[in-house]
Amino acid sequence: DQLNLMEDVFQQQQYLSPRDIENLCRKLDLKEHRVKNWFQNRRAREKRARTSSSMNILANQLETASTDTKNVLKNEIATPQPSQMYLSYDANSPSKNPAQGNH
Repeated sequence: DQLNLMEDVFQQQQYLSPRDIENLCRKLDLKEHRVKNWFQNRRAREKRARTSSSMNILANQLETASTDTKNVLKNEIATPQPSQMYLSYDANSPSKNPAQGNH
């Protein structure tokens, strides 16, 4: 089958030399422009598939990063613990306020 043979050749070599094109044309009984066009279209389809796959990976990474960021922000905005809301006071420690002097 012509399609299977061209696909097999493509898997081995995406760009054909003029001699390879000529040999493949003879083998498949096709005109040169048909083989050239098929390879050009096949390379374009391969590139689209790679680009689409890369875009899906990036979209997933962005979604994960966005979710992680939301979780971090949610944790930072959470109600502060009492220890964070009030200053501690130790009555036994000397005052650090110079206006009060050393007691």
